Amino acid sequence: TELSITDFPNKKKPNVLISEIFGTLMLGEGAHDYIFDARERLLTKPCRVIPLCGRQLATLIECPTLHSVSSANSWSGIALNGLNTFRDTVNMIHSKQLGFRMKDVAYTTLSEPVCLLDVNFESFQPVELPFKVVAKVQTKQKGVVHAVLLTWECFGHHVDNGVCLALSTHTRTSQVFTGTWHGDGVCSWSQTGGLAMAQSQSLSVSSAVTC
Repeated sequence: TELSITDFPNKKKPNVLISEIFGTLMLGEGAHDYIFDARERLLTKPCRVIPLCGRQLATLIECPTLHSVSSANSWSGIALNGLNTFRDTVNMIHSKQLGFRMKDVAYTTLSEPVCLLDVNFESFQPVELPFKVVAKVQTKQKGVVHAVLLTWECFGHHVDNGVCLALSTHTRTSQVFTGTWHGDGVCSWSQTGGLAMAQSQSLSVSSAVTC
């Protein structure tokens, strides 16, 4: 941020930072850099950062729709399915780039969400954050893994009545948080090409979590 102490009334440092610069990935728009800079340079100690913390999550999903988006079949009677050998299974795909939202797409979750990164925005140091994380995900039912769905959730401070407000890009969730605002399903995923998995089978997932 270009703000400085001279921009504040009476040149006094505030003690609360309210931030919402999260993208399809929690730290995909450099939120950690901006929050850290403002926290260390512009706020008093101690201070409050809203949201307090956040988690980047990965979930195995079966979704024929996502699979078809990047599949080659045939054109004018010419079989093109051999081109699927070159399907990009490395780079992330963002739903907003393709003009749709995950909440409008039918899919089956084949695993529980696995935490790739857990950040406390009031205390983290940028050097502590990894660029890439490898996590083991276990299926809860058999199916074909078409993609690894990447979502995030951020939480505020508990208030007097125990309510915890939250932001989330989940279109559905296995947990219930009072006061949770769910995003419109603008998410990211990495496609697999279709992996047949049995129940309780494990898969290693590698994902970038910071930019």
